[in-house]
Amino acid sequence: MSRKDFDKAVELLGEHVTSNIEVIEPKDLKVPLLFRLDDFVPKVLIPRLPKSHAPSENTTVARVVTATTVFGCMSGHAGMLWMLLDRRVGEPGNNHYKLTCYEFDYALLPNKKLVYDAEDTREAWLIAYDKETTSYKPFHYGEIFFHKVSVIVQGNATLNKSIAEILVHISDQRGVEWCDGIFLEKGYYYIKADVSKYALGGGKGIPKRMSYKDKDKFNVTPITASVYKSFRDVSVSKKG
Repeated sequence: MSRKDFDKAVELLGEHVTSNIEVIEPKDLKVPLLFRLDDFVPKVLIPRLPKSHAPSENTTVARVVTATTVFGCMSGHAGMLWMLLDRRVGEPGNNHYKLTCYEFDYALLPNKKLVYDAEDTREAWLIAYDKETTSYKPFHYGEIFFHKVSVIVQGNATLNKSIAEILVHISDQRGVEWCDGIFLEKGYYYIKADVSKYALGGGKGIPKRMSYKDKDKFNVTPITASVYKSFRDVSVSKKG
């Protein structure tokens, strides 16, 4: 895959895009892959214009949206955000996601002028620039599911704490960055996450985002496969 072809495709995106992106390569990342969370593992993903987006988000670049960390995927995933806000963890289809990885040679990191929460998610775009990148093949990397979300009442609603209990299985030997500063090796994990920032909201109906840099919001405990399975069987059983 040619850098020359990539640069030519990027140039065609226009000055507003080219002046608000950073190009990354695998060597720039701790794990040289990009990641997504989806309800299932798709056969391939094709770069497309976004069907749903924030009012200020770029709509001119066809892309596969990924992130450099698992929590970056979560923070940028609107469905997960509203699930946490609505406390709908136990409903079928709302709590279980497949973690997939994508091999790449070049990708784009947009800034907040193209994606309003880019600084929190470290969203990365895979674009088409030659015949080999008209689609991207995902590889299964693990899974996550939400066990429950609890609200700790502290008198004043603005002081309430929302704690999410998250179970994670990383199935690949290379491991993954959960967020900036927390690395998960291959294995099973129980994570307690303080997601209060989500629940308080950012005003005008827009929830605040947690950042992939918020490592102090997570308490990570390694667990055994059998403990993970016992949590998973209870939490995912409603999906059938």
